[in-house]
Amino acid sequence: MVNRLGTLPYGLSEVLDTHRVGLAGQSGGGFTAAQSMYEDRRIRAGIDLDGTLEFNQEPNGTNLSPVAAHGLDRPFLLMGREGSDHARTEPSWAAFWSHSTGWRRDLTLHGSRHQTYTDLAAVMPQTGLGQDIVEETIGTIDPTRAVTVIRACVTSFFDRWLRDRDDHVLDGPSASLPDVTFVW
Repeated sequence: MVNRLGTLPYGLSEVLDTHRVGLAGQSGGGFTAAQSMYEDRRIRAGIDLDGTLEFNQEPNGTNLSPVAAHGLDRPFLLMGREGSDHARTEPSWAAFWSHSTGWRRDLTLHGSRHQTYTDLAAVMPQTGLGQDIVEETIGTIDPTRAVTVIRACVTSFFDRWLRDRDDHVLDGPSASLPDVTFVW
């Protein structure tokens, strides 16, 4: 295993704390974050934003990744779209959940779609496309609200596990995040 970052921009190596590494990704990037944590213990925390944890979804649950089959012993946040209660309907998330021993949360963002977790949530409403196309792509949640909620959850998670600052946002349902369901 290569244990270096390569050439970094001037000054960056002086502020990086390589003992506090976290990964987050959407869709395939979420899969990559989880699998990378499984393979590299230096990664302390990770987030999967609406990504399956199996190599091929057909048929469901038959191509689990090693991270789904064995889980993690470090903090991990799963955040998925509405209508796909991942812990119950996504076999790879259910397997991951049952095999993991580290701190974990499974959240659902009301009114969201798969693309809500991408830059489209911030950009698409400004394009002049019809509301029906916007809702089909990024959901019915107000795009500004979606960005705010996702940012709050991601920031809270990494603050808690990498910066030793816990705002307790991810402890359970709260009035500050009425658009989020905690799936236990």
